[in-house]
Amino acid sequence: MNGRPTRRGAAIPFIMIVAFLLVPGTSGQTTGVAPFEIDRATLSRIKGEAQDHSRAWDYAFFLTDVFGPRMSGSTNYLAAARWAIETLQGIGLANVHEEPLGELEIAPGLKWSGRGWSFSRLSIRMVEPQAVPLNGVPAGWSRGTNGKISGEVVLAPLPKGPAEAESYLSKYKGKLKNKIVLISDRAPIRDQDTRAFSRYDDEGLAKLALPPERPSEPQLRPGVPASSAPPKPETTMSQILDAWNRVLDFLHDEGVLALVQAAGGQGGLLFTTNQIGPPDPRNDPPPTVSIAAEQYNRLLRLRDKGLPIRLEIELETQFTRDADHFNIIADLPGGAKKDEVVMMGAHLDSWFGGTGATDDAAGVAVIMEAARILRKLGLALPRTVRLALWDAEELNSRGSSAFVEASLRDGRTGAAKPLRDRLSVYFNMDNGAGKIRGVYLQGNKEAIPTFEAWLRPLKDLGASTVSIRDSEGSDHLMLDRAGIPAFAFIQDPLNYSRTHHSTLDLLDYVPPGDLMQAATVIAALVFEAANNPYLVPRKPSSAAAPPRTPASVD
Repeated sequence: MNGRPTRRGAAIPFIMIVAFLLVPGTSGQTTGVAPFEIDRATLSRIKGEAQDHSRAWDYAFFLTDVFGPRMSGSTNYLAAARWAIETLQGIGLANVHEEPLGELEIAPGLKWSGRGWSFSRLSIRMVEPQAVPLNGVPAGWSRGTNGKISGEVVLAPLPKGPAEAESYLSKYKGKLKNKIVLISDRAPIRDQDTRAFSRYDDEGLAKLALPPERPSEPQLRPGVPASSAPPKPETTMSQILDAWNRVLDFLHDEGVLALVQAAGGQGGLLFTTNQIGPPDPRNDPPPTVSIAAEQYNRLLRLRDKGLPIRLEIELETQFTRDADHFNIIADLPGGAKKDEVVMMGAHLDSWFGGTGATDDAAGVAVIMEAARILRKLGLALPRTVRLALWDAEELNSRGSSAFVEASLRDGRTGAAKPLRDRLSVYFNMDNGAGKIRGVYLQGNKEAIPTFEAWLRPLKDLGASTVSIRDSEGSDHLMLDRAGIPAFAFIQDPLNYSRTHHSTLDLLDYVPPGDLMQAATVIAALVFEAANNPYLVPRKPSSAAAPPRTPASVD
């Protein structure tokens, strides 16, 4: 695991949503003076405010228990956004406003209507051969059942690639009408892992401070020549989308009642996923639910013995057409260098298994609290400090991508916009709810001395590790690829591998003390960045960004 824990997002059988390829432009930086370090008295004031008057837990409470989950475009997102705007204005931040995302293109050439979605009821029961309640969650953007449905269960695992689509249609034609279809294979059940909660120790942090090991070159056995076979042609996006639409048209025409799959996770933990197929298919999939892995495997065992199985499902969902999608931006105005900017941010939208607590209400609460601390103490900020609460991070970071296109670099021409050369640094909080232990520098070797100096006074808070490594899977990548020094934090993992995109993503797994520590660290770093004599060093202009790994909605 390198940086951010592995995403357990939408597992789509064969659609891949390709993310934006952003290549940094040129940048320069004059160096020659020691980096600014926060003085002991100012750090003491920040610590005192963070510990004695913290609002971070209250912010997390409203974002989760009151407004969670916060799917992009949903009524909950809009309510959370209104609350955040009013709270930021109440803190005393300036220029608090919405920035619309515009047209939603979640991959090159793949536009999406952006319809909002939420669900309000789900009941799943096996009624034959026994009456047993089943533990499940809907797939994101699944349509509802329009009341209670009941049907016989059949197994028809979905094709794993476009090449298998035609044979799937032929194999199951005429066999799925009024059926509830099991669409995944048997779920593997691993040995129970007792290490569900963890913090970094000194040895673990020391390893993170080392450069990542280079992957070794693939070795052939002696005497085995390299293959001379021509490479297989790559599957195009249009082929993938066309195959999916044909499968979904088929399920519609066959009259399938519902689709059931095994949820990721085990032992009562369910990871959530989005509906199968493209974002806006010609025909939406049948109502789709995921059930606990152990219960799904039970259905398969009953089927293997030839016993008839019937399920009963009731799912109520709501769609928001023409939904609003927007980031929230706010400022702490600067002084002598007010045209230069230091940014910090987290994503306001969430997934739907729980209430979006560790992903990423904790991050939003910490960023808002850091802004509150700086404003309350009235600390000198030569540069403007800008706060961003991103929308649609769970949709391939569309919110931060829109900001890049609107404020940093023209999306069509690649030309830099004025803010790009005035934006010193961006700090991103989205690695769970744990304490901050240091920073990932995304390969920016030039910034090592700066962050070693900035973190030196924070050593007693446990935040001292400077890692050249990358942290993947969040909004800082969009700014990094636009040439901005954009960094994520090393955070104690806690149990993030279990809460992320799962039914356990709840406020109970957000330690208040960790929020206070993180807010202290970020407030101190932002203060240092705002007062530093020079902008944060940038990567050499020749360092082009690699293509993002094709990924599903995340």
